[in-house]
Amino acid sequence: MIQLPTKKERKKFDLENISILLYGPPKIGKTTFASQFPNAIFIATEPGHKYVEVSKIDADKWQTILDATEALKKQKHDFKTIVIDTVDNAFALCRKYVFEKNKITHEQDFGFGKGHDLVQTEWRNWVLEIGAFGLGVVYISHVIEKKDEKTGMTKSITPSLKAAACTEIASQVDCIMFCKTKREGGKTGRVIYTQPQGNMVAGDRTGVFTNHPTFDLSYEAMESIMSPYSITPEEKQKSDSIERINLMTEWIQVAKCNEQTIRTKMKSINRDVDEMSNSEIRSMIEKIKIKHSKNA
Repeated sequence: MIQLPTKKERKKFDLENISILLYGPPKIGKTTFASQFPNAIFIATEPGHKYVEVSKIDADKWQTILDATEALKKQKHDFKTIVIDTVDNAFALCRKYVFEKNKITHEQDFGFGKGHDLVQTEWRNWVLEIGAFGLGVVYISHVIEKKDEKTGMTKSITPSLKAAACTEIASQVDCIMFCKTKREGGKTGRVIYTQPQGNMVAGDRTGVFTNHPTFDLSYEAMESIMSPYSITPEEKQKSDSIERINLMTEWIQVAKCNEQTIRTKMKSINRDVDEMSNSEIRSMIEKIKIKHSKNA
């Protein structure tokens, strides 16, 4: 017999799984901030990491990013956060890869809409795959501030990532955070905005930052805000177990076969389902879905 709940559960949040689009001007400290996330690994598409101690993969080609993604999915590791620095350059590499693969120089070379769709599909598939890992993800971008030519007033403050690519990221992340300097009480500090102010793009779907529209640009400040909502190790273990059951059920449905068939197929490629992490299974499901959509 099902027992109806008698009270609302408190918000629970795993800090290791947060996904963020972080943007702001150069040299403000975005990379340093992201480097302090739990067990972070950087996919570095531009220089600027010599003064921070990070694990990183340098990527000047889209194929390198795809290979790094595959390695993070298949190899055993202790990384808990993936940092894409910068996501602007990552998208540029994605676009170049699609052009070269299809022997075109611009989206319009394929006729109305087709070239754009090819780029967006490649980009979307990667964003979905990264998001399916169950790890934290920080996408770092620069900022574009548009001003009115007549008044000089700021019209908009947005990530510099191209609009269509930015939409894919924004639809997946938990938070969009803007970094800037702020002068208060005669002192200048660096802060993060979590809520939109004026024409500034920012947002938080977790609700954790509702009462914290700004905070100091430091991981410690963010951690202190989120700690009351962080799940305990026991809660995480229980959550992971429930997620495992749900993932195996979804895998069976998507693959259209029984669990034993899945185990046999994985064993044929030297993979033991019991040793696969939830993120690996989630990624496997996404691959099957992508394959089905291509064949549809």
